[in-house]
Amino acid sequence: MALAFLGACAETEDAEVRLSWYFSGTKNCQTSSIAKVRLRMTTSSTLDRQFSCSEGLEPSFVLLGPVPKGVLSLDIELITEDGSPVQALSMRQAIVDDSELIRLALP
Repeated sequence: MALAFLGACAETEDAEVRLSWYFSGTKNCQTSSIAKVRLRMTTSSTLDRQFSCSEGLEPSFVLLGPVPKGVLSLDIELITEDGSPVQALSMRQAIVDDSELIRLALP
């Protein structure tokens, strides 16, 4: 009984999650008219940040910060220079290692 209680009190381990994105073919941020990438994630802490398209374009990446290990649910919104949303994407990714790099294919 005591062991079950101790296990229930254990804190969730966090992972350092990095995210990068890329376009297929010869597309890039400019030719796709994407200026910003908005990321929204709700876990024990909420992430709602915008990055310039070039910030996370491979080989670069953006840091999502410490994220609890488990299944990461992320909403991605692609935004034009004038602030208009172009497309919304959602992804789920298992986070199991202490450090994860997620590659996201943009349309």
